[in-house]
Order: sequence, then C-alpha cells, then structure tokens
Amino acid sequence: MKTLESLFRRFGSPAEEMNESIYIHGMRADCIKDMKHIQSEDERARRTISEMLEYIETLKEYRKTLFARAQEICAASYRLQIKIKRSIDCWYKKKYYTVTLSKIYDEAAHMTPDNIIEETFEGKERAKALKRFEALRKEYPNTEAIKEIDKYQWER
Repeated sequence: MKTLESLFRRFGSPAEEMNESIYIHGMRADCIKDMKHIQSEDERARRTISEMLEYIETLKEYRKTLFARAQEICAASYRLQIKIKRSIDCWYKKKYYTVTLSKIYDEAAHMTPDNIIEETFEGKERAKALKRFEALRKEYPNTEAIKEIDKYQWER
C-alpha cells in the first residue's frame, strides 16, 4: 500500500517533494499470438489498475493534507509591512523602485511573505514611487514601513 511517507521519500530519506513516474506498457490485443501471452498481459493490466487505485487513494489523502495546510495559513497571525526598494539592472543600466504591501506571517508558521500590492516604477519615476509609498503609509497606519532607496556602496 502506498503511503504519503513513501511518496515523499528519496533514497530512503524524507524529501520536500514527491516525484513519481508511472509507465504503462501493454501490447495491442490483435498482435498477441497465444493464450499464455494474453493471460500475462491481462495480469499486467490488473496489477497496473490496482497500482493506479493505490495512487488515487494516496493523492486523495494528500489533498486532505493540503487543505489542512491552507487552514493553517488562513488562520496564521501576520503583520503588514510597506516597503520601497531600489534595485538596479546592471546589464541594461536601469534603476527600478518597487513598492510592496506584504503580509509577514509569524516565524512559527514557516511561510513566505504574501505580497498584497506590488508596483514597480522606473528610475525616472522615483518621485511617483515615493508618493505611492507615502500614500500607502497613510492608508495603512501603524504598519511597519521600510525604505531601501539609498545607493549601494559600490555605486558611490
């Protein structure tokens, strides 16, 4: 019987993801010449069907764990964070300002921040980006605000 633990194992160790490949092999019935071969092909088809049913049941169990994790994420406590960040594309020599409003989940939940709003402005639109940042600060008072718009050390 397949279990979730066996699906999420690689080389005997627990893994973060499952990677299962399923191959189905069979011959066309009109190409089989004798009864013994027909019986072996029928047995192979029966085994494949039972294996597929095991995978189906295991994936149903997996969906239940996904639902439980979604419940955890929805119920997790978080704080809002407004951030403006200056970034440089050295290849094209362009600057960008990114303004984000993010949900930062508690560390106990082990979740990545969820961006509610993410807007990118070109370097020429610096004033517009700062204005949007300040507008978000007014719209969401008592929210952590981070400004990372200073030039990097290697730019000076």
